[in-house]
Amino acid sequence: LTAIGSAVGSATALLIGGDVTSIYQGLWGFNPALTCCAIGGGIFGARGLSQLWWAVFGAVVTVFLQHALAGLLAPGGVVTFTAPFCIASLFLLGAGLVPPAAAPHDE
Repeated sequence: LTAIGSAVGSATALLIGGDVTSIYQGLWGFNPALTCCAIGGGIFGARGLSQLWWAVFGAVVTVFLQHALAGLLAPGGVVTFTAPFCIASLFLLGAGLVPPAAAPHDE
C-alpha cells in the first residue's frame, strides 16, 4: 500500500504540474503513502477491496490538499509537513467512508 500511495501521489503531482525535482525527491509521495496506509491498511477500519479504492482516492485528495496548503502557507515560510495526510484521513474517516473494523470476540 505504501508503494501504491507513493506512486499515485507522484503521478497526480505530475498531472497537476508539480515541480519535477520535488517529485523526484519524494516530497509529493510521502503524504499520499501515509494516507493510503491509514485508510487501506486496516488501521482504522476493515480491510477489503473497497478500502483499497478509498485509499487510492485518499492519496489523490492528499496531493490536492498538499498543493493547496503549500500555496497558502508559502508566503509565511511555513511548510505543510503531514497536515495534508491528517486532513485527508480525518475527512475520509469522519465521512463514514471507512467501515469500522469488526470487534474482537471474547472467548
